[in-house]
Amino acid sequence: MDRRRGFTLIELLVVIAIIGILASLALASFNSARLKSRDARRVADINQIKVALELYFDANANIYPADADGLGALDPAYITVVPRDPVGNTPYSYHRCVAPSSKYHLGASLEESTHAALSVDLDNTPCGAGESGDFANSANNDSGKCNSTDSGVACYDLSP
Repeated sequence: MDRRRGFTLIELLVVIAIIGILASLALASFNSARLKSRDARRVADINQIKVALELYFDANANIYPADADGLGALDPAYITVVPRDPVGNTPYSYHRCVAPSSKYHLGASLEESTHAALSVDLDNTPCGAGESGDFANSANNDSGKCNSTDSGVACYDLSP
């Protein structure tokens, strides 16, 4: 009797199911790594912008750029290209305080609410209470986006 050797349909389906489960697990960990990578870039971008703002401040009679000029005032003299958010290519949140004009509020909305940088950021406004034009996150803390149009879930913010 000639008996064919090979896999049965059930065996093939089990192998395909196992491969599918492993692929979905790998995809989930890749997405988590991409999210962490974008947040790390946001934190690095904010720190890079902070250095450019300090250079601007030193060169312009101890005043930061006005909101109307925004971060565009830094380009190209103080920073080659002003970084933008990696999701949506939107500008980071920036507000120069009216009084004193020697302070600003700079921030980015992170996608991960447990990012380590959130434990060392500002979490309040450096400007006067209720100053118009500041971030939409009225609590100015880590529990919400910096602005309503941002893609993240937690506000990482700095001030001089």
